Amino acid sequence: MECARLTARDVEWSLVGVLAATKSADVATTLVGLWTVPGVREVNPLVAGATQAVGVPVAVLALGVAAVVCITVVTEAGAAAVEATDRTPPWGPKAVRLTGYGLGSAVHLSVAAANVALLVSA
Repeated sequence: MECARLTARDVEWSLVGVLAATKSADVATTLVGLWTVPGVREVNPLVAGATQAVGVPVAVLALGVAAVVCITVVTEAGAAAVEATDRTPPWGPKAVRLTGYGLGSAVHLSVAAANVALLVSA
């Protein structure tokens, strides 16, 4: 069995774009909420700690980018590993990508929707 080598051309960039767009919606609604709604606070302890350490915009933006990069690296490594096996069906890497990017995008979208609900109710 040969070890698969991941290159930039192997990445499914359209799915990374969807992931980045949904994370951007999460970041934007988080920033609007933290800046405009009195008494609103960040509930994610990692993000809350980072905002206290470096400030709201830097922490939220940096962690948003880090999330997209981490999900992309893990998903693409998983797709490459699946593709490198001898018994992988042709749809195997695509299933890994749809799962990795799809779940991440769904989480980001649901957080953004919850943020919008909070903003509307404030």
